[in-house]
Amino acid sequence: MIICSNINVAFLDSLNYVLENGFEPMDKEIRLETPILIKIKNISKLNLEQEFANFQKFLLPIYPDFIDQYNFERKFYETELFEKLEFINKNIKLKLDSRKLFFNFWKIDDQNPETKSPCLTSIYFRQNLDQSLDMHAQLRANNAVRISPINMLIFIEFFQKVAQKLNLKAGNYYHHSNSYHIYQKDWELANKIISQSNKTFQTSKIL
Repeated sequence: MIICSNINVAFLDSLNYVLENGFEPMDKEIRLETPILIKIKNISKLNLEQEFANFQKFLLPIYPDFIDQYNFERKFYETELFEKLEFINKNIKLKLDSRKLFFNFWKIDDQNPETKSPCLTSIYFRQNLDQSLDMHAQLRANNAVRISPINMLIFIEFFQKVAQKLNLKAGNYYHHSNSYHIYQKDWELANKIISQSNKTFQTSKIL
């Protein structure tokens, strides 16, 4: 598990983790992949506007399509995720103390190998004794270079809205991907991001 306190560090540490620990998969379009679990602590204290501004400042010079990609993903999840906000809040209120706060985002057609399926498969919520709420996002796969920071920004925005609607503190966010990967075409960009981050990688990792 990679444990950190903001999305920027989560992105850099997880990308570095794939570079150091990833393996070569069957899919020849992918250079390296690995399963991964990322924990971002104390989401209620996270300033998403500042996180987004930090990403723009750092990534735009080397990843100029970042804003366009963010807008594309945000529009997609407006339908797939944010429009379900009231439904999810209603169900959480009914089952706050249960282990059934699980929401499936895959349809039957998504299991067809020939169908392009959404990366997000499910979300799980857990209420804690301190009246905080944790959220787990389960993804079948995640592009570690171009999409993972965008997904974390969007999913945590959703998480904060859910917690706010329920008058609960947003606790920890868990980002779990079965295939956290770097494409061959993104190999140079991945290494450039790490080399230009000027970061010492000392975040806790439990393998």
